[in-house]
Amino acid sequence: MNKRRLVISSVVAALGFGLVLWWALSGEPQGMRKTLQGPYHIVRRGDLLISITEGGALEAVSQVTISSEVQGQNRIISLIDEGTYVKKGQLLVEFDSANLTDQLNQREISYQGALSSYQQAKENLEIRKSLNASQIKEAELKVKFAIIDFEKYRDGEWPLELKKAKANITLAEAELTRAKDRLAWTEQLQKKGYATRSELEADRLTVKRTELELEQTKGKLRLMEKYEHPQRITRFEADCEQSQQELGRVKRRANAELSQVTADLRAKEATYSLQQTKLKWTRGQIGKTKIYAPQDGLVIYAKPRHRWQQFEIQEGAMIRERQEMIQLPDTSKIKVAVKVHESRMSQLKRGQLAYVTIDALPKQRFKAKITQIALMPDPQRWTNPNLKVYNTDVVIEDQLPPDVKPGMSAKAEILIAKLEVTLNVPIQAVTTREGRQICYRRNGKRLETIEVEVGMYNETSIEIRAGLEEGDRILLSPPSANEAEALGLSLIPVAEVDAAELKEAEVEVAKLAAAKAAEKAKALSGSAAIPQALLDRIPADRREKFKERWQQMTPEQRRKAAERSSTGRREGRRERTRDR
Repeated sequence: MNKRRLVISSVVAALGFGLVLWWALSGEPQGMRKTLQGPYHIVRRGDLLISITEGGALEAVSQVTISSEVQGQNRIISLIDEGTYVKKGQLLVEFDSANLTDQLNQREISYQGALSSYQQAKENLEIRKSLNASQIKEAELKVKFAIIDFEKYRDGEWPLELKKAKANITLAEAELTRAKDRLAWTEQLQKKGYATRSELEADRLTVKRTELELEQTKGKLRLMEKYEHPQRITRFEADCEQSQQELGRVKRRANAELSQVTADLRAKEATYSLQQTKLKWTRGQIGKTKIYAPQDGLVIYAKPRHRWQQFEIQEGAMIRERQEMIQLPDTSKIKVAVKVHESRMSQLKRGQLAYVTIDALPKQRFKAKITQIALMPDPQRWTNPNLKVYNTDVVIEDQLPPDVKPGMSAKAEILIAKLEVTLNVPIQAVTTREGRQICYRRNGKRLETIEVEVGMYNETSIEIRAGLEEGDRILLSPPSANEAEALGLSLIPVAEVDAAELKEAEVEVAKLAAAKAAEKAKALSGSAAIPQALLDRIPADRREKFKERWQQMTPEQRRKAAERSSTGRREGRRERTRDR
């Protein structure tokens, strides 16, 4: 395919060269000299300015889009005129804020009510915390007192009572012994006549009474040890346990009540925060009904992005939220946004010098420099998906006339290098052959194919680093054999050589294809295997019978069946192609 294109391009170039030659020979008797001055170029040394020129449009370096930030749709009651140069902080747009003002008043009332409830809930929480602390402290004291009472009885009162009871028994026993001794003495005196019978009876009564008191004292001790002491121990233990349980109940009750009060506080706090947010949002919305210029710039009304969108920015118009209204470019700093092909990206860098020409001012050039080079290419998706270009910003540094505005067409010439006193030739004089850069040089009656080493280039010229010398005459385009014969030059044209090679290659390909087809037919005729393509054309319910028949066929019959199958497939493809 590449050789065919080369043949076509060579024929076109030959026709063009023939027309130039015919014109030159018909116009002058000495046509050879004129012809050499026309299609040939004499290699010279000179300065070569390497640059890249790309077209683009003027844009502001800093541009702000003004959109509505007020919720819903709102009516414009004040609007600055388009084309006005404004300063930062100047009023641009004002919306009707009557509804928002009413809404603000209602939310102020709701906010104050929520604030009062929130503060009351905070106080209730503090009160509940204080009450809980007091109740828990009181319950803890009851537990402590119950333990103290228990220990007081067990370690203090009971030992004393027990000791007292035992002392009473001892005293009672001593009194009984004394009463008995006295009774015995009285009996002896009465026998001797020194004591009356009444005294004797009194002493006997005293012994009886003392015996009874001793028995009562011992009985009381038995009751204390068997009944009263265990009962009181059990009561004190129960009091300690009950006080412990009551302390737990008080703590749980306090936590529940504290949780309830805390939940109420959180609810009131959430309501308060919500009302505060709504109030703040409403105030912000009222503030957004007036839009001020965020920077200096030129006021440009926004236009619809699509044809079916119809709206106009004017006073009285209804504007929805986030709808673009004004473009505010800062015209003090202008740039040209150009797209540079990926093959030239290695020659670009930030800060590189450039010159900008505005189409409306073609006689003026403005100094500029590159400030931004895109990291990733921007493919031209619709026009040419395979073309990769990089967005490059060229900022103009010179002072621009007042009538220059964003959107104007411009060209940016980016200066790559300035080569001084170097060999350079027209860029069309260098062609590519088999991956090498070549030129056609005149040497007497011959045209030589000279391989050259090229360097930097611009839109018209290319640097020659090796292969040519100053004064050489080179052809501006590849010649044909007829053109060389008309000029009296000896040349084997590249186009004819390529055509001969192409013809020979086509013959070889045809021979190779025929040989492969013959080998395939031969292999097919001697093989007992059914070709898959042929087997696919047989219905599934008939394949087993077809396999039996295939094994019974001769090699020639198998070959013909395969050829018929291949012919049927080709016809089917043709029919499908015609249907499309």
